[in-house]
Amino acid sequence: MRRIATVAAAVVSLSIGVAGAGPGDDGTHHEEGQYGGVNPTGTPSPDAKLTRPPAHTLGWIGFAANDGAGEVFFQAAQPFQLTQRVEGGAVIVTLDGLTKLTRNVRRPLDTRFFDAPIDRITAKAVKKARARKGHPGHPAGVEVRIAFRAGTPVSEGVVRTATEKDGLYYAYLTFAAAAPTPEPAASGD
Repeated sequence: MRRIATVAAAVVSLSIGVAGAGPGDDGTHHEEGQYGGVNPTGTPSPDAKLTRPPAHTLGWIGFAANDGAGEVFFQAAQPFQLTQRVEGGAVIVTLDGLTKLTRNVRRPLDTRFFDAPIDRITAKAVKKARARKGHPGHPAGVEVRIAFRAGTPVSEGVVRTATEKDGLYYAYLTFAAAAPTPEPAASGD
């Protein structure tokens, strides 16, 4: 009986220690509203683990809202090509030269709570496909789907690229703020 109580106490103290460590894998804890991710144009936070993504791998997808506009950025160790196409209520971005995703990039970004026209961002690696009757082929790569809010006009983003202070390559897509919906005219009596 004494052995069971000792094991139970050890499990409780271990779980308290883990719970107090915070959500980060490295034991760091970020307060609500504090961003602990990639900051391509600024200095990294002191507790950030800077790791270089492997070759041909999309290392990070980031998002920022600014005055109703939205900016999405993609990070990799080497330059890559970016193409876009509008498909329904989304912009499909193909990143040629990248074929893999880091583990965290596989998770979708839910951006609907920001003041920007973008609702959700998802990424997936796509395998090479040969051309078939009625279907064009495509090389292996990474495909990112940027879904827009319902009723928002969808158009391709403005592209800019740079090798930033951290030595990594970034491609930025900026999407304009949605035009305000006009108020219905009041009818005169």
